[in-house]
Amino acid sequence: MPLAIASALVVHLTGHRVRLPRTFEAWGLASTQAEAASYVIRRDPGEYPMGVPYYERKTHTFTCDKWSWTGLGSELGIYEMYSEIVEWACPNCGEKLTFSAFPNREETQAAADAGDQQAIDELPGFDSRGRRWRRVLETRESDVAAPAELDHGDVRCVLSTVKDEEGETWLTLTANRLEIHRELAAWEDTEPAHRMLAPLHQRYGERLRSFNWEPALQYLAGDRLSYVSELDKLVASLPEGAGTSSGNERRDD
Repeated sequence: MPLAIASALVVHLTGHRVRLPRTFEAWGLASTQAEAASYVIRRDPGEYPMGVPYYERKTHTFTCDKWSWTGLGSELGIYEMYSEIVEWACPNCGEKLTFSAFPNREETQAAADAGDQQAIDELPGFDSRGRRWRRVLETRESDVAAPAELDHGDVRCVLSTVKDEEGETWLTLTANRLEIHRELAAWEDTEPAHRMLAPLHQRYGERLRSFNWEPALQYLAGDRLSYVSELDKLVASLPEGAGTSSGNERRDD
């Protein structure tokens, strides 16, 4: 996952809720939400020797037993990136050596104050992503419309993404080809699907035939495969479930 996207997630997750990273389980370091959170916020590398804070990693010394390589963390290569962490590898053989949680703004500011050029370059991005997240929350305050055209007949909905002229990605909800809601999209966030479907259930009851979330899957689930099953369960009670793109585009007059 690109650093900018992963860092953006940390911006709005830090101080709110910490989701259990599957990679913590893979490392055998955490099996519960609380344990995962503790690894994210700890700052003493001695407490978790396989993981180090993002910027502090650069001045730590690491050893790869496979190739008898010893060097600074600044020399490590990227093994894999996830929404919460980045895994670091030996520059010689690619062996996975450690991981770091992505830094929050305070940590980045501290590193920038200490002269870290990467942190200095990242700071403006934190501010712009923070502003975008506030816009996301603002657009989520708008209600799902209830046009008169949907007062009778079956209702089939499609949740998809569109880009505007400025390159912003939006989630759009249509019902029988009528747009009834639009909000800024956020990466790896299924909350909009739950929130939008609830009033549709209440409003249309058995007339609500399907809710096709698949066109928006890239933003709803991102790299989290478990979110696909979550979305499947969300629409399981509908007669046509997620339906099909062609079926959902049919309008009942």
